[in-house]
Amino acid sequence: MKILILGNQARSTSNFWTVLMRRMRAAGHEVLCAVPAGDDAAEAAIRAIGEEDPAFRKGPAVRLCHYPLDRKGLNPLRDMATMHALYRLFKQEKPDLLFASTIKPVIYGCMAARLARVPHIYATITGLGYAFEADNFFKKCVNRLSIGLYHCALAGAEGVFFQNRDDAELFRKVGILRRSARVLMARGTGVDIRRFAEAPLPPLPAEGCAPEEREIIFLLVGRLLEAKGLPEYAAAAKELKTQYPAARFQLLGPPEQGLGSVDL
Repeated sequence: MKILILGNQARSTSNFWTVLMRRMRAAGHEVLCAVPAGDDAAEAAIRAIGEEDPAFRKGPAVRLCHYPLDRKGLNPLRDMATMHALYRLFKQEKPDLLFASTIKPVIYGCMAARLARVPHIYATITGLGYAFEADNFFKKCVNRLSIGLYHCALAGAEGVFFQNRDDAELFRKVGILRRSARVLMARGTGVDIRRFAEAPLPPLPAEGCAPEEREIIFLLVGRLLEAKGLPEYAAAAKELKTQYPAARFQLLGPPEQGLGSVDL
C-alpha cells in the first residue's frame, strides 16, 4: 500500500509523526511525505527515518516531496493553488491512503484527495486553532467559512481522528460531521519514549523558607499564540506575584507571525 502523509511543515511532521511512519515502513508500506519546502534539517530527518534502527530497515524508504502552502494566510487564491497542487500530486502518485493533519492540509488535502479519487482518506484534528475563537466579528466570519470548508472536506473522509472529545462534539454540533461519520479518538499525538525518556523530578524549594519566599519557577511551553493561553498565563502570573514575589514565570516557544500571534 502507498500511504501519503500530509503535513503543514517539515519540522512538526518530523517531530510528531516519525514513529507512525516507521511503523508503516515496518509493515511493508510505501510512505510518501508531503510538506512545504524550507526546512532542510527537518527534511533530512524525515528522509532518514528508519536508518538508525535496524528493526525498521525492511520497509520501503520514506520519500519526501513539496507542495505550496501559506499556513497562516487567508488569501483564497493561494489556498486554491495549494489544493490544485495537491490534486496534481495525488493524480501523479496515486496513493492508496491519505493521512492529513492540521487545518489546511486536512481541508485542502481531503478535498483534493476526493477529487483525485484516493481510495482511503483519513484526517486528524489536533486542535481547533484560530478559526474557532470567534470572539470578534472578523473571527466569526473566519469561523463560518472554516465550518463550511471542514464540512466539505470531511464528507469524503473514511475516518476522522480527534485528540479531544470536546472538539469532536463541537464538530458534530456545528454540522461539520455527518451522523454517519466515523470518529476515532486518539490520546494525543504520542511521545517516542526512546527519545524522551522519563527523568526524575527537580528538587523542591528549601523547607525552611516561608511560602512567599520560595523561588518557585513556572514554565509555559508553547508557540507564541493567543490560543495557547498566553494572555491567561500572564494574568495568572500577575495575580500570583502579588502573593508570592519570589515566584518566577517563564515562557519557552518559537515566535509566530500572522493571525493570533503574540508580539513580545
